[in-house]
Amino acid sequence: MSLATTSSTAERTAPNASEPAWLTRARTGDPEAFAFLYREYRGTVYGYLLARTRDRHLAEDLTQEVFARALRNISGFA
Repeated sequence: MSLATTSSTAERTAPNASEPAWLTRARTGDPEAFAFLYREYRGTVYGYLLARTRDRHLAEDLTQEVFARALRNISGFA
């Protein structure tokens, strides 16, 4: 199953929508699913952090930390 076709944008963001399959897979330790999560959201996270810090290097470091923490705590994500 391709991760790109597991859910539409509306399903990912709609309130009360069921959890996307790629997130369920990431929670169970599927590295491909977490890679999809990273690719899908790294630009958004980086852009937000860059706007807040106005420091490209710091924003890169913080983005890395965000995803490292997400990976460590993925099983507890609700």
